Amino acid sequence: MEKTSKEKIEMAIRQIYKNIFHTESNIKISLLIIIISLFMLHCNSKKEIEQFQAAITIENPENRLEQLRTFVTNYPKSDSLGKTYFNILNTMYRELNLKSEAVKYFSKLLINETNDNIRCNLYFFINSIQDQDSTTVANKTERILNQQRNKDLKIEAYKFLLKLYPNLSLPDSVIWQETETVGNLLINSEWYDPNDFINLSDIIFQTKDTTLLDLSSRLLIEGVKVNTYENIMKIYPGEKDTSWLLDNIQQNYFQLFLKLAWNAYREKNYIYAMNLISQTSKYHDISSDNGLILLGAIQTKNSELEKGWNNILKGLIIDTLAEQKSHEIKKIYTDIFRQVEGIRKNPGNFLNKYRNTHKSQIEKK
Repeated sequence: MEKTSKEKIEMAIRQIYKNIFHTESNIKISLLIIIISLFMLHCNSKKEIEQFQAAITIENPENRLEQLRTFVTNYPKSDSLGKTYFNILNTMYRELNLKSEAVKYFSKLLINETNDNIRCNLYFFINSIQDQDSTTVANKTERILNQQRNKDLKIEAYKFLLKLYPNLSLPDSVIWQETETVGNLLINSEWYDPNDFINLSDIIFQTKDTTLLDLSSRLLIEGVKVNTYENIMKIYPGEKDTSWLLDNIQQNYFQLFLKLAWNAYREKNYIYAMNLISQTSKYHDISSDNGLILLGAIQTKNSELEKGWNNILKGLIIDTLAEQKSHEIKKIYTDIFRQVEGIRKNPGNFLNKYRNTHKSQIEKK
């Protein structure tokens, strides 16, 4: 059976003590210094363990929380920190019902923590409040840690948190505040992968919280700033194909400006949206990724109803499932259909007939 740290220290002290009587006087002095240091370390270690055990066995959750926090202050480099943080979070979230405070505390720890043991305990906690099955929680925690291995842990924490918040049962104001905090930290960091800014903007949009549209756009603008040849080279250091790297930059710009145009449209800033969609078309065919549908929607809001309607229909021919995959696109189509065709006709029947009529165009795609 493997010996504990306490047992190893005791053995070392005994061995050095024996050796003192078989050495020269100057070496004896050095050994005495070592034995005194080890003895002090042994005492401190024993005291640390006792304080941790005493803290976690306190029945009153408020007193336990206070003592656990005191332990963190007294032993900031303790091997028991991971278990201590887990107990702090568990006490706050489950026993004291301080759910918002626990999530805020968890977020701050996760962003700044690099120790594997502590991060494991943090992820185990946050997974445990979403799933009661301990085996599932353990597997999920291990999977997250494996996915993050050899990656920038701070950036991985930002990404994890932005995906996490919408899935927690917290007040909207807390989710908004924490999302803003994490988003701003990422924007002000030195991160240089435009794809991460694109993905995080998408995550924010999926929350359907319109108050976060500004943050989504600021992430995309930061993505535009970092979408340089030098940064793309950092992401793909072994890539020698210059044309591929340049194409990658062009595609990134297309996605970034297209998503910025969508956000401007959602915020009813239609003139700005038109400028952005025009910028988008410089980097890739606007018919990709429902760009034509967005262009049409923007045109209809800028007093170009006929042009806009035609582009929406072209886009719906290119992507025959567009309105099924996106409620937003379905609403755009239905609203403009009512303006053009009136309220008596069925928008679904019309679109089916239109697609059948233009079947040859669809088959060429």
